Amino acid sequence: MKTVAFRVRSFLKGLFRSWLREGVRWYSTTEGLVRILLEGAAVVGLLGAGLDPLQVLLLWLVLHSVAWVFFYGGHAKLRTWAKTPTQVSHLEAQLGEFLRWAPNQRTFSAVVLRGSGARGTMDEYSDIDLALIQGRSILRSVLAVWALRARSAFRRVPVEAHLLDDARLVPFLAKGRPWRIISRNPASASDPTGLRGRLIVFSGIDGSGKTTVATRLVERLRSRGVRAEYFYGHRTAYRKRGTHLSFAIAFRSFWRHSGRALPDLRSHRWARGVFALMTLLDYRLVMTRLAKALRPGVTVVTDRYVADVIAFLRFLGGGFEPIEGFLLRVSLDPDATVFFDLEPRVAFGRKSEQTLEELERFEAAYRDLRQIVLMRTVDASRPVDDVVDQVMRILEEGAEVPVRVAPAQTS
Repeated sequence: MKTVAFRVRSFLKGLFRSWLREGVRWYSTTEGLVRILLEGAAVVGLLGAGLDPLQVLLLWLVLHSVAWVFFYGGHAKLRTWAKTPTQVSHLEAQLGEFLRWAPNQRTFSAVVLRGSGARGTMDEYSDIDLALIQGRSILRSVLAVWALRARSAFRRVPVEAHLLDDARLVPFLAKGRPWRIISRNPASASDPTGLRGRLIVFSGIDGSGKTTVATRLVERLRSRGVRAEYFYGHRTAYRKRGTHLSFAIAFRSFWRHSGRALPDLRSHRWARGVFALMTLLDYRLVMTRLAKALRPGVTVVTDRYVADVIAFLRFLGGGFEPIEGFLLRVSLDPDATVFFDLEPRVAFGRKSEQTLEELERFEAAYRDLRQIVLMRTVDASRPVDDVVDQVMRILEEGAEVPVRVAPAQTS
């Protein structure tokens, strides 16, 4: 009896949490907004028809529940929570259909298969896990994923179909599980018109030498005839004179004046939410300045980028996961991402602004992020010139930047 009661409580708890979170998801703001608009329009229509608020609430609950089961992916979740088995032959037949459909579909820019389906190890309690990358038509992508979920519900086959706004969010959603692309439509490049420059980004713990190597690399590129500029990619401190504001630093100042330390945010839900919003605003301003710096023909070397912002939030503790996808989404696609690998104790010997324990926590955050944000690694324990050489080899091998030699001067 206790086991049955526990399963029922777990089922209802999971249902309630999922139901509440079906609004704007960090990996698909677009689908969440479409849901809110449609259900909001239904509520307004019911109120306009003269129904009282209680009747409207009850009808909305029915409408949302039906939509959740058939269109929002609730069917697959219900089968998972209830531990309902599915014949492996049915799962394999549905997966085979998806594999035949994916290369010919034109609605989504890419289709990614995840989990046991990607491994080929499905059993009767498995589901088919798809990540669908939004195509050019937003409404068409949303309606298509809803139709796919509804069809799987009527066939009684569990299909987890996630609509993603950005392909860069796939590793975040995968969380270390296997995944493979089964369809990729010809997509426009990040800069199809050539109206922006090249972007090289450096990430790593404090003391790993990012700033020094970035300035040396800019000098090296300029000596080869490349128009290169240095850019600081983290938020800048608040300045009374100038245009660089930092909402998050202003909030931190207020938080400290109230007698609290920054790690205390972990136990203050609303304050943590405000700080996350301030961080997102700061980073959006940084990206605006970076977009202006990326002029045609210019190579920008960025000291710190999105991985460093996320690592800082993870350093503070849990509760900031929903903002990670938004930070990644507003980031400009780099042409090369380089991680400076250095042991915390060595970094502490170089720069002791943080304690060794703090640097170790940062290093752990970066170690997890390297499984998500694809970065080329350099040995930052080497002398500066050696590290610059490592970066240059990465750029030359990948042809990410035009590292040409400047033409000889004629007398």
